[in-house]
Order: sequence, then C-alpha cells, then structure tokens
Amino acid sequence: MPTTWIRYNESPRPEAVGILAIEVYFPTQHVLMSDQEAADGCPGKYTQGLGQEGMSFCNDREDVVSMALTVTHSLMEKYGIRTEEVGHVQVGTESGVDRSKSIKSHLMKLFAPQQQPGQQVNEQQGGGSCSSDGCQPQVTRGPPAEGTDCVHACYGGTAALLAAVAWVESRRWDGRLALVVAADVALYAPGTAARPTGGCGAAAILVGPDAPLVLDPLWYGNHSEHSWDFWKPFSTLPYPAVDGPRTLVQYLGAAGHCALRLADRLQAAGELAAGEGLLPQVHHYVAHAPFNKLAKKGLSRVALMDHLRGIAAGRGGDRAHQWRSTGELAEVDGEAAGVRRRSSQEQEEQQREGSAGKEVVSEQGQHSAWVREWIQEEDKNTDVTPQALPQGPGNAPAPTLAEVPDSAASRTAKDTPSSALINAARHQKPELSPEGPVAAATATATSANAHEVNMLNAAAQPMAGPRAAAANSRLEGLLRGMLEGVDIDALTVSSYDSPCATWRLDDKVLEAQLLACTAEEWLRKAEDGAWLQKQVGNSYTACVWQGLASLVWRRGTRLAGQRVLLFSFGSGTIASLLSLVPRGGGASGGGTFAASEAASFPEGQSVQAEPGGRSCVDGTRVAVAVGGEGKCGQGGGGGGGGNGPSDLRFTLEAMQRALNLESRLQARVRRTVEAFDAVSAQVAASYVCAVPYEPGGDLADVARGSYYLARVDEHGRRWYERKA
Repeated sequence: MPTTWIRYNESPRPEAVGILAIEVYFPTQHVLMSDQEAADGCPGKYTQGLGQEGMSFCNDREDVVSMALTVTHSLMEKYGIRTEEVGHVQVGTESGVDRSKSIKSHLMKLFAPQQQPGQQVNEQQGGGSCSSDGCQPQVTRGPPAEGTDCVHACYGGTAALLAAVAWVESRRWDGRLALVVAADVALYAPGTAARPTGGCGAAAILVGPDAPLVLDPLWYGNHSEHSWDFWKPFSTLPYPAVDGPRTLVQYLGAAGHCALRLADRLQAAGELAAGEGLLPQVHHYVAHAPFNKLAKKGLSRVALMDHLRGIAAGRGGDRAHQWRSTGELAEVDGEAAGVRRRSSQEQEEQQREGSAGKEVVSEQGQHSAWVREWIQEEDKNTDVTPQALPQGPGNAPAPTLAEVPDSAASRTAKDTPSSALINAARHQKPELSPEGPVAAATATATSANAHEVNMLNAAAQPMAGPRAAAANSRLEGLLRGMLEGVDIDALTVSSYDSPCATWRLDDKVLEAQLLACTAEEWLRKAEDGAWLQKQVGNSYTACVWQGLASLVWRRGTRLAGQRVLLFSFGSGTIASLLSLVPRGGGASGGGTFAASEAASFPEGQSVQAEPGGRSCVDGTRVAVAVGGEGKCGQGGGGGGGGNGPSDLRFTLEAMQRALNLESRLQARVRRTVEAFDAVSAQVAASYVCAVPYEPGGDLADVARGSYYLARVDEHGRRWYERKA
C-alpha cells in the first residue's frame, strides 16, 4: 500500500489566518423587552436600564445540539463548503445536554467520510520524497477527526476559535479548513433579576488562511482568575447559579486587565508609545454582551485604562482621545486640582518603559508585518469616486480646516473630502441599515487620499474643535483630583496584576461619568456590533460572534482596513481582548458576487477567480494560487495575490450577503410574555422527564431547514432530524 509522507519543516506556512466565513442562528420566537417590562411593572428597566430590545427563546424541540447542527449546515450550504474541505472542528458551549458525549460528535453526522483506497498518510517528519513543486501539507479526505468541545462559561466559543487558529498555524495543519461552532441556551429562573438577560442562538465560523477577517497575532491581552460569580452545579435544571453583582465586577475588572496587558504587549513590540491609548488605534469594538449596558461599561473601562496609562506616562493632557462634554463633568471641573508629578518621576517612568521595549525581540513586530503590507497595497489599489455628504438630521456637516486637530492642520485642500467623510461618520448616529453609520454618509476617498480611509487609525482621529479639548481636560482633571495623594507611578500600570485594572470599580459616580464621556465613542465604534445582540439577547458562547456578524452585516466591505477590537468574557473568570483586521476586495479587485449567486455556490462546484489571484480546488479544499503560480495547499498572504482574499466565496461582501440579518429578524414571531413563560416552564420540565421522552414543543415553531430533537429513547440517547 503506497504511503504519502509529510515533511513538515519544508511545508509553506499559511498567512493571513483568520475568519473566512461566518453564519449565525437564532430561533423563530422572541419576546420584546417592552412587553416584559409591562408584565413586570417596571417601565424602562430592561429597555433603558439594560439596553435590550428583545430576547430569543425556543421550546424543547431545539437545544444546543440542534442549533449547532442547523448553523453548521447553513454555513456550509450558503458558502458552498464541501465536507472534505474541513479538517478540524471545535465547539464552544456551556449548555451541553450530556456530561460525556460532545456536541462535536453530533456534528460528525454532517461529514460523511470519503475513503481513498490504496492511500494513507503517515504523519512523520522527514523521510519519503517530495515533488518538484516542493513539500507541502498532504490533504486527506477523511472526516474532521481533530477538535472537540471547549467549556468555560461564555468564553468557550473564543477558546474554540483560538484552538482552530492554532491548528491552522501549526505543523499539524493538513491544508484543510477549521470549523468553529458556538451554541447556547441562556435561561434564568422566573422572578429573578437575570430573567430578562437570557437568550439563545448559535454561530458557525470557518477558519483558514487568506481570510477577509485576519486575526492579528500581536494584538491579544488575556486575563484569568478564580471566581464564584456564575456556575451550573445541577444537571437537573437549566438555570445557573449567579452572583449578579460579582459577575459585573468580574466583567469590568477583566476588561481592565486585558486592556493593560494588550497595551503592554503592543508597547513592548514598538507598536504603541508609552501612555498612548488603545481605543484611538481601533475603528470598531465588539464585546460579549450579557446585556447592552454592561458592554458599554466595558468600553468605558478600556477608555479609563487608556487615561490612567496616559497620566502615568506624563502624557495625559496630550493624549489624542475623544471625550464628550457633559454637565456632570463640568460640575467637577473646578474641583480637580490634580497630582503634579515631578519631572524626574516622569523621566524615570519613560526610561523604564523605553528600556522594556528594547529588550523585546523584534519577532513580535514581524508577526504583524503582513498587516502593514496589505494596507500599503490597499492604498495603491483603491480607486473610487467621491460623493457629496448628505445633510439633515443625524448627519454632521464636514468640519472646516480650523476645526481639524493640530496634527492634521497641515493637510492640503485635496485631503479634505476623505477627512470630511471620517468626521461625518464619527458624529453620525447609527441607522438600521446593513452598512451602518458610514453608509448613511456614503462618501469615499479618491485614489489620491484613500489612505485616510484605509489606514488603521483613520476613524480614530480626535474629535475636532475646542469642545473636545475642554471635555478631555475636564476628565483629566477629574481623574487627577481622584488620584490626589496617590503615587500613580507606584500603581505600576504595566505590571501583570496592576491595581489600575480594578481601580474604583465600586464608584458608581465615576462609572456614570465614564459612560457619559464614552457615549459618542460607543455610537461610532460599537453600536453596529451591538445591533443584533440587543434584539436576540445573550447567547453565551455565541454572543460575541453574533456581535461580529452584526458588524459585518451593517458595514460590509466598508470594514476593509478598519481594525476591530473584540472583548470576550466568561465568568469564573477567563477573558481576552483580540483584534481582527478586515481585508477588502478580492481576486478580481472587488470581490463581488452577481446578485443571482447570493453568496452561495452549488455543492461540489469549484471556484475559479480572475487571473492574478486565482483559486483552485485540489479535491479536498480550496487552495490559493499565490503570485501567479499554480501551487495548491497554500494560503495567500496579506500582501500577495491582490489586496483581498483570493477565494470569492470568502469575502466581506460574501459574508454580508449570506448573513441577511434584517430579513431574518423580521421573519421571527413575536410572542407574549405568557407564552414565553409557558415555553420556559416546558423546557425546565424536560430536564427531569423520564425516558423515553417525546418533546412537547410545537414543531411549527421550528424553521424549515432547521434541525430539531425528534425523541429521547429509553437509554437517554437523543435523536435529531431536519425539518423539510
């Protein structure tokens, strides 16, 4: 029997690894938070207090297994992914229906093995021989045997994604793609404060090289600690045990820790100056959202860390960050005396941080070199026509040159159109459109000034005018007044366990002021991602990825070149700040589909892009031909093969078309609070029903094409079918 050997040390390494495709699922039924408020006699508590609009729910015909099957089937069908293209499957959940059998094992029914007679792969390093094209990873046709379930509260989906990315980037990678699935049901007991923070849903993510959403390997900050704030001790109930106040503290503290550690990592790599903030470097923010208000508080904590780092570095008054002027801050403006640090202390801090950066090996900077390369490529290839900015409600007029910050005042008149676009998008309220706030201003740059739109810091310039400077000064004074008598340098903001991360977490006055200061920043950078989350509720492991899908749906191709900061949190506690860098265009320069194709290819059909960035199918996966050479099994780099993904199935536009969120949300059925309570009681009762068990939920509430629980047999085995 012939044997195929793999020489891993000569295999080409994948580039631009990240998210190729994304799909989400939410059940057909939902209850409005305004109806829940009326039933509970607390008007405004859930819509204004929590910031939620609706909550998805399902009966006992659907669970995490059925939703995982549904979203996986939908992803593969919409994007034309064949089963043999997937070599690794990871699942994130905290709502498993079995304490031994994984959800991943259920998904294997979707991957029918295709045996290759007379061939096997011997996964040993060295030996054998290689073809004239070089030694490349050997692709097999077997099912995706690698991967399993990841469990840790709401963080499981992110853990699954990171495991999938690590597999693609490792020597174990066999050239195929990785699939990540996150699915959960968040249900809380009747009468509890957490009841309106539930929800359910799933997300499926395809991971591989040459991705339109690239995971930046340099941008990550992690935090983990032991905490009893959320746990599930009983298998006979769907309800978790929750210490609500403690969970809020853990969430906000973790956001602070992750922000400081990410900033330290970037500063050590030379990507961030001492005291320079994170938020000015990013265009969009997506967060895990148990409820919308908590996600807003999380963003405000990241902003607070930016300011504390600025103060510690002696640059607080010079930071290019944006703050909203409010009456609350004006009241404390005169009270803030501040802490005037000695110049020797400032110099010592700057020298210490500078020496730390020099000690770091430059390899970290090289890891993100592809980001800069493809941005430069994007600058060269962008060629669009400017349009006039619309005026009217919600649309801010273009600022004059006098209002532009000093750092940009020297720009010539030819730079004004794109600057106007950036500022108009900044001050504009988000609209319910697929493209989001920027689309309402629908103006783009000319080829001469396109870099202002495409560069990573384009949408994060400081708010123009004296009002912004005054607001920034007021907040600076507020913080300095609070720090009076405290040696901020002694707080060691760059230490691994910095007390700055949890500074004044119990100060509700400061919390309210931070929310007011970051309100405009939230509208510009986070509202698009929160749009779907507010309407479907908390889906635990899938929540943050539904937020990413929401951002892609509302922004589409306009995301290209705009850095996304993503905060994932799981109670107990594990959290991460990650960053995705969207790539625009495609093999043919635009990466567009014909309207009739609707972001989907027929099963089994190969993809052939335009010359110069063509794709080929080697029988098991789509492989990218780089630099015009017909080599399969290697992903295209960020700087090669055009300014965007080479496979037309996997582009920002393809994602947007496939998601189609607005029409899917409109197709849902609104239920009364009484109906929601009855269904929830039925689901809770199903946990203690004797077997065999026949689900009592109405099959009419399961959408066509979705999987559902058909029965539980006398051995407790669960059997699923797909609704025709």
